[in-house]
Amino acid sequence: MRRIVATWMLELCEQRKCQEEVFVLALNYMDRHLRRKIVPKTSLQLLASACLLLASKLREPSCKSLSADVLVYFTDDSITKYELINWELLVLNTLKWDISVVT
Repeated sequence: MRRIVATWMLELCEQRKCQEEVFVLALNYMDRHLRRKIVPKTSLQLLASACLLLASKLREPSCKSLSADVLVYFTDDSITKYELINWELLVLNTLKWDISVVT
């Protein structure tokens, strides 16, 4: 399952022309979160989206290529913006706000 979600993340980053670090950082966040919390398979794309949102804010703060609205759209509206923002906070709390990672 992780491979499928990671491939989706990579393809999305490539399509939206994100900096390479955004994908690497988002994958790092996702892996660290999954080491600490059990996430149902049905929520993996939501977790991945939250991690992409965080990584894009850190690496490309002025770029809107991975905004919450864009991420909701690329999940075929299977998540809501509200859920995405809540999961963003959940990931931050799980990682104890330690999001500065060397990539």
